Amino acid sequence: MRIQIRKKQHFISPYVYVGLPEEGVITQLQIQQDDDVAEITKDSILEVACSICNKFNDTQYLPEDVKGRSREGKLVEIRHMASYFMRELLDAKWVVIGRHLGSRDHSTAINSYRQWADRTSLPFEKRTHKMNEAMYRAFGIKDVQL
Repeated sequence: MRIQIRKKQHFISPYVYVGLPEEGVITQLQIQQDDDVAEITKDSILEVACSICNKFNDTQYLPEDVKGRSREGKLVEIRHMASYFMRELLDAKWVVIGRHLGSRDHSTAINSYRQWADRTSLPFEKRTHKMNEAMYRAFGIKDVQL
């Protein structure tokens, strides 16, 4: 499976984000079968995290905004989500995650991961669980216990 991401499109394939409204999303994902190998990269995780969080928060942030210096809550949420999935899906090192999220320290990446993991562990955090499900669906990952 190969994932292609196109920036600044306003369309989502219903096969990728089932249950999310279509308007206002920054990226379009096209999933194509290619020897059942998913191409998951740090950039694609950041793009999808931006798209999902933008939809849930009704914002229009780009990955360049996430890599910036701002500590606005909605941007920080995208960083937390991206950090968590870079570690979970790619098993990336903390230093690499920190650098990819805007030249941040490894301890910042660890804290981001823990913040998102703590939110995920709460059973009443339905919003976080829906965001996680959308991320796993975007990369075609099934049978994940949330």
